[in-house]
Amino acid sequence: MGVVLIKMNILSILVLIVGASSKRNFRWENNTIPYCFDDSVSTDDIDLIKSQMKSVEDNTCLQFSETAENDVPSHHLRISVNQTQCNDEDGKMRHLGRVDFPDETVWLQSSYTLTDGECKNNGDKIRGLILSLLFSAFGATRIHQRPDRDQYIQ
Repeated sequence: MGVVLIKMNILSILVLIVGASSKRNFRWENNTIPYCFDDSVSTDDIDLIKSQMKSVEDNTCLQFSETAENDVPSHHLRISVNQTQCNDEDGKMRHLGRVDFPDETVWLQSSYTLTDGECKNNGDKIRGLILSLLFSAFGATRIHQRPDRDQYIQ
């Protein structure tokens, strides 16, 4: 139970640091984020990402709306997961993801699968990575990247 409380506290902190962004890509009409998965995303990875979306929905005002690829509006979240296993040649876990904003589409991309090998054995880290990527897609910045950071860092 303590682990769940810690995760929810971290989620609450992330929600607090999300500010209104002037970038149009971060504005989601009615706090609803239409999204779709690329065809390459495995069912297990989809289930894991959706579980983190549910955590966001349960603890924020944001809602996700899965939309068929041919019905998706121009401003949406598109999720892709490369099908390369997350283990490196030494068997250690590697994870890398990014969020890009090339146009109205917000791309959430994982460079490796999320539910196999060492990634499967390190579920908490992977769930944290997914939350971090989702919050980047919402416009959250890391503290050291805030425009007012110099007021707090000496």
